[in-house]
Amino acid sequence: MATKRCTMRNKLNVKSTPGVHHQLLAALLETTNTAIFLVDYQGTIEMHNAAAQGMFERLGRARGQVKIDELLPRAFSRVPNGGQSVDLRLDPVYQDGKIHGTTIVPRPGDKEISIELRVKRYDADGTLKYVVRVRDITERKRLENEQLIRQAHMEVMLATTKSAYMIVDKHGMMQTFNERAPTVLDHTISELKNTPIERMLPEVFSRRKDRRGDETLSIDPTYLDGELHAVTLSPRNTKKFPATVMVKPTIVAGEPIYIVRVRDTTQRKRLENELRSREKRLDTILNNAAEGIVVFDEYGIIESFNAAAEKLFGYTENEIRGQPVVTLIPPDTRERREGYLEHFIRTELQQLIGHEGEVNGRHKDGTKFPMALKISEMEIDGRRLYTGLAADISERKALVEHLKNLAEHDGLTGLYNRGYFQAELERVVERTRRAGTAHCALLYIDLDNFKYVNDTLGHAAGDRVLIEVASIFTKRVRKSDLIARLGGDEFAVLLYNTSAEMVARIAESFRAQMANYVFRQGKERIDVGCSIGVSMITPETKSAVENLSQADIACHLAKRAGRNRVHVFKPADEADVTSMSLDMGWARRIREAINNNRFALACQPIVNTRTGQVDSYEVLIRMLNDSDGLIMPSGFLPAAARFGLVVDIDKWVIVNAIETLVRQRKTLPALRYAINLSGQTFSDPTVADLILAKLHETGLEPSALTFEVTETVAIADMVLAESFLKRLQDIGCQTALDDFGSGFSSFAYLKDLPVDCVKIDGHFVKNLAKNPVDQAMVKAMNDIAHALGKQTVAEFVEDEASMKLLKEFGVDYAQGYHLGRPEVALPCKTIADHASNAGLCGSGPDGLR
Repeated sequence: MATKRCTMRNKLNVKSTPGVHHQLLAALLETTNTAIFLVDYQGTIEMHNAAAQGMFERLGRARGQVKIDELLPRAFSRVPNGGQSVDLRLDPVYQDGKIHGTTIVPRPGDKEISIELRVKRYDADGTLKYVVRVRDITERKRLENEQLIRQAHMEVMLATTKSAYMIVDKHGMMQTFNERAPTVLDHTISELKNTPIERMLPEVFSRRKDRRGDETLSIDPTYLDGELHAVTLSPRNTKKFPATVMVKPTIVAGEPIYIVRVRDTTQRKRLENELRSREKRLDTILNNAAEGIVVFDEYGIIESFNAAAEKLFGYTENEIRGQPVVTLIPPDTRERREGYLEHFIRTELQQLIGHEGEVNGRHKDGTKFPMALKISEMEIDGRRLYTGLAADISERKALVEHLKNLAEHDGLTGLYNRGYFQAELERVVERTRRAGTAHCALLYIDLDNFKYVNDTLGHAAGDRVLIEVASIFTKRVRKSDLIARLGGDEFAVLLYNTSAEMVARIAESFRAQMANYVFRQGKERIDVGCSIGVSMITPETKSAVENLSQADIACHLAKRAGRNRVHVFKPADEADVTSMSLDMGWARRIREAINNNRFALACQPIVNTRTGQVDSYEVLIRMLNDSDGLIMPSGFLPAAARFGLVVDIDKWVIVNAIETLVRQRKTLPALRYAINLSGQTFSDPTVADLILAKLHETGLEPSALTFEVTETVAIADMVLAESFLKRLQDIGCQTALDDFGSGFSSFAYLKDLPVDCVKIDGHFVKNLAKNPVDQAMVKAMNDIAHALGKQTVAEFVEDEASMKLLKEFGVDYAQGYHLGRPEVALPCKTIADHASNAGLCGSGPDGLR
């Protein structure tokens, strides 16, 4: 084994004849960096040099047992030869004896390395041998790859740059250029190769003759500094465009060349022009801005000042530039504060950044004014700057003060309004509770006959009453007290530092002065008067709302007792609070329903007894609750009557009934409505005016409306009823007397009332088929009404038998549940059903308006 394990030098020493030639060859093999092997036909490595053992470490450890196919498996393999041994097989790729590139793993666990492999076969005395040469080219490959990567990067850069890059020889001809060059220079590739550089860049390059008279390329010395220079190019002597040129002369292979870079700066010039234009516009905006704009640095030194700032402060920009900003923003105190600039920058400035604050401004003449100031912070070129937007807010503050005064005072009387009064009442109640003593009181004053003034003399007269009453109260009230108008004809007085005895005297003095007050307009003289409710503010008072409610209740009790009275709220009044609260709650709900159209019209058909056809409909009223459910009249009309709201409800019905009827008559031209009126409506002269105005506005024929009044209402004031009904007839409307027969003297006054129709009280009709007395009464009332030229209507018809009797008696019309219930849908669903015209009027869901 020792004889087999030897180096190439040992083998050469064994095989070679001593001599110089062999010694040199052995030395050469041992000193080369290329691994060399001598391999037999079975793959046994017979010889290898030192480089081979350095490349394949296992050669030293395996002691000659390593086969060549184990080291170079991609080139060699072993195949059986049919006997006990195997032969070495060389891959055909490597049989040409040429150099091939491949990779090997020289040591187990190592990374692959790149090699050059060359295999030569030769015959040694009839025996096949292989000479294998392996060279490690890993480092060369790495350098080549780095060179390729750099070249690729350069090519990408040259391909993606917007500049044209060219290499020009000493004759001015282009040797090479990037992809951008044809586009920038407006030449084809062929033209670039054949066009001298001076034709494309005449400002930079030119031709001149040397001493021998030969033409050579010349470059303007200006462009030899390696810097960018602005030029104007016209490659084809057509359209010119701005560009930048940079020329770098150098020597390559002993020959001078020029590296030329050209970039089209048209877009940049355009952007620069736009920037200058934008800056000019910005300067124009700044100089025409309404707010003063002041720019100062982090030390508070002013750097710029727009025209509005000059006008605001009185300084010119040249005068104020370089001055501290506190020249314009003095300290609050009159005394000069030392170091105020540092204080302003350190403290007050931060509070104004991003927020508008109010500070004192100072004019050039030294006068101060309220100023709104908002500061923005910015950083430019590493410097911190501040921009202040300043505006004189003297007028704004005056306006705010005026608006505050309007917000706290009543626009008509000049007294404090309800909002301010309630806020002050809350403060007084809270102070009283904390102090634990009772020294304050509340007077709630309601004018007794104000509504009569409004209704008879108009709202302008009502306004005059309120102004005069406010003047009376203002003169009467103590300077320490507070008086307010809560709304309408309601006033409140807050008495400070008083006692129960003094409160009673003060309240009585207010009542007495109003009792002596007479409003005069023309020949009219009206005693207005007032009712006053008093509520003491004590430590036990829970809230301002409770106190105001008690005073309101006391005022209502004074009105209930006969008006023109003073009532002081006391614990015994609690018994009336529940009923009073319910009434007041209904009053509020009714007012809201009137203002927000939370009512609905119900329609009950009135049938012609001879033809069986619907002639007209009686319009009834329903109120809507919060979920749009229906509240019947018995639920809200009593409260409406107590609070004087029945007339307002009648007016709502009149307006909405006329508008609905106008729409319905477009389909049913003969349709008519009957509308009920309350007794309070008779005393309101504006109702007839409203009917007349609405008829003119809509163009509705007056005879399409019948207005009904009950017998009890009519006989309560015959003169007023007769006057009102006659006025309706003069307009052209029909009139009817409802519930006829309910009084003892019905026949006596029937001939005197101007009514066109008589509605027989349903008390006599609902049991008509079973009661002979009722039959006689109905027949008599019908006959008398006909004798007086009036038509008749029987109410409460609840069966077919009663309907037949009415027809026999000659009663003209009938209505009742047997003929049709009041319908709220539309309210003309009933009409649409009778007319076979679904969707009449086109109302919304359930027909509620």
